[in-house]
Amino acid sequence: MICIYDSGIGGLSIAHKIHEQYGVKISYVSDYEGFPYGEKDEAFVMNRCEYIANKVLSKYPEIKVMIIACNTASTVSLDHLRIKFQIPFIGVVPAIKPAAKLSQQNAVVLLATKATNSRKYTDQLIHDFAKNTKVIKISAPDLVLEAEKKPKDRDQSTILKYANIINQHPLKPDVIILGCTHYTFLKKELSKHCPNIKIIDSVNAIVKRLTDVIKISEIPSGKITLLTTKEIPNRPTFKILD
Repeated sequence: MICIYDSGIGGLSIAHKIHEQYGVKISYVSDYEGFPYGEKDEAFVMNRCEYIANKVLSKYPEIKVMIIACNTASTVSLDHLRIKFQIPFIGVVPAIKPAAKLSQQNAVVLLATKATNSRKYTDQLIHDFAKNTKVIKISAPDLVLEAEKKPKDRDQSTILKYANIINQHPLKPDVIILGCTHYTFLKKELSKHCPNIKIIDSVNAIVKRLTDVIKISEIPSGKITLLTTKEIPNRPTFKILD
């Protein structure tokens, strides 16, 4: 079994892609008890990640790999989790390297949470892979909340607000990095408001990374099971992780 973990629904984009491609059994865990991570301090996020990993691995010892499908959680806790537990952990980090290669303007936007934008890990990625590219950090915590809503219920003015900031930036960025897995669910709306800007995320990179870490043939076929640490109104498909 594969476990995919995020603070909310963001990592479902990764879960659906993996399941669509391989049809393997997946446990998806949303930590709504700790949601959202983007505005929390490092100690809180680190403790939540270790707590969830312990709880999930105790309940499902057959898990072969755990994907931390959250940029904030990955940049804070990935190294710690790899030391603490014996199974492999795969993290999601902003797609700085491919964005820098893709940009013709040498200017890209990193649309992320405040936590991801402020991490030393993120700065190191920029230093290592985007030395000749200006990375414009834009923190958009309210987009996480919009992504959690059904498309018909989203406040389009909130999405448009960030699109306008990007479109009007004097450096004229030509690539947007979705530095939060939640934002993948807003890709269609962002593309509509930023028609001349390429938008990339980390979904395909994680699917590829998975095949480097484990043999897919060792994972049994099955469905995606949705688990949560806190009951969510109007989402009966999520079961409590007890």
